Amino acid sequence: MLTNQEFLTAFAPALMQRIGKPRFSLYFERNSRLQWEDGALTISVPNRFFQEWIVNRFLSDVRHVAEQITGGSVNIRFAIDPELFQDLRQEQAEAETRALEQTLHELTPPAPPSAAKPAGRWHTLDDFVVGDCNRLAYTAAKNLIDRVQETPNLITLHGGTGVGKTHLLEGLYTEMRRTLGEGATLCISAEEFTNRFQAALVSKQMPQFRRQFRDTYALFVDNIQFLSGKQGTQEEFLHTYEALHRLGRPVIVTCDVPPRQLKDFSPQLLDRLLGGGVWAIEPPDHDTRLRILRAKAEQIGLALPKEAVNYLADRLRGNVRELDAALYAVRLYQQVHDKPITIDLIRAAIANLVRPEGKLVTMEEVEQVVCKQLNMDVKTLHTPSRARLVSHARMLTMYLMRLHTKASAQAIAQHFGYRSHSIVMAAMKKVEKWLEEDEPLFAGVGRSPVRELVENIEKELNRL
Repeated sequence: MLTNQEFLTAFAPALMQRIGKPRFSLYFERNSRLQWEDGALTISVPNRFFQEWIVNRFLSDVRHVAEQITGGSVNIRFAIDPELFQDLRQEQAEAETRALEQTLHELTPPAPPSAAKPAGRWHTLDDFVVGDCNRLAYTAAKNLIDRVQETPNLITLHGGTGVGKTHLLEGLYTEMRRTLGEGATLCISAEEFTNRFQAALVSKQMPQFRRQFRDTYALFVDNIQFLSGKQGTQEEFLHTYEALHRLGRPVIVTCDVPPRQLKDFSPQLLDRLLGGGVWAIEPPDHDTRLRILRAKAEQIGLALPKEAVNYLADRLRGNVRELDAALYAVRLYQQVHDKPITIDLIRAAIANLVRPEGKLVTMEEVEQVVCKQLNMDVKTLHTPSRARLVSHARMLTMYLMRLHTKASAQAIAQHFGYRSHSIVMAAMKKVEKWLEEDEPLFAGVGRSPVRELVENIEKELNRL
């Protein structure tokens, strides 16, 4: 029967050779304790996160090495060690202090340093409203904590302005920080990453900069599109990702467009983004808008009748920030006029946020907004071209003209130079099918879900 010392003397170098020295040092040498007794291997860890991470990523390696040493099956157990927990918290607190000192004294040029986000101001997953528009992205993000083994090391969350990308990113960050402790993870904007990188170059503090970002257990970067055209920063970020990837540590980024639509990005970095998990967050659908309005109204102490919530969800087709703006407008209007909340009061309060009911736009206004969203010339719509980009844009314009103007199908057909209104009716059916299936529609150099396009176009039309 092997003694504890005999087993560990053989086990440690064998496991290190199998999984690599960096992983062994982080997960087994620094943050766990091994005990061999009565044919069982007990792995003591600082918290549940480390236990799940080891189980999902290294359990088969641990079992393989242990059984090679003993020549038989091995029972593997886990235990939470209070001393390891305290040691980890202390290490993380010291790392956070070092990072803060580096940011303030080494990595920042003479100008006042950019302030870190105040403690307690981060978004959380607790108040993130999940709906059909964001369910896949939310589940993918949660899997990073709950089902580590099934989740890619690199996750990209993309969507338009105000759809909740940053909220989900910060919520995941706070969840992991709550598990691992303060200072174990790092959440930063791509702009701040760039500023720190440039400051480190100027002050010749690149080793400290790299240590700060490559020693973190998880890296969260908001608005990665900011790196467009910044080749030096892109290369440094790529090396940072590779360093974390080798250690099995996750990197989560947000972006305002799908990665394929990023401009002036190096092929190597694009390849990494596309090779990870890529998840879209779309503008809130009607049901999600209802739940967001209820949740946010409760947060700001605004008692909204059911019919008022339904009215707002019907009239507001924009992003989450616009829902916020509408609720604050209603609350202020009620305070100023000291009246109960009715549909008439809400209609007056949000008059500047939406197009007045009953007001219709012109065909020219519709095609101008559509072409602006699709980044194309209005004249192109009136050419006989049957290219997919042109024909799809023309059908979408016809559909929206029929919904938002007084023009008949015949008048819309004549507007585009057709004799029969049947071309418009066919376009209506085609777009309705796209909406039903949320077909991707060609838009500029990439593809965009048609629901998202229609939501954005109608939002612009509401402002006319």
